[in-house]
Amino acid sequence: LFATAQPPDSEALFAVLAERHIAADAELPDTGVGLEWERMLSPAFIITPDYGTRSSTLLFIGSDRRIMFIERSFERSADAGTVSYEFVIPSTDS
Repeated sequence: LFATAQPPDSEALFAVLAERHIAADAELPDTGVGLEWERMLSPAFIITPDYGTRSSTLLFIGSDRRIMFIERSFERSADAGTVSYEFVIPSTDS
């Protein structure tokens, strides 16, 4: 995908997006939803009985105009599948 560099480690990036650490109360913003919701919404990967992360997406764009799109979907915090697409953006040079 990347002509001059190592391709990014997609599993390591998905691991970052799957982080479930709840921030300390002192680190939480006050967005008006209340402290309990601020806590539940603080991780990158959100799990509540009624609300949560539906998918995580990676998008890589190479200097050679190649694109890689990888999306992992979830159902009730379980991995429901991963799709990957690669394509090249055509040059507009005449």
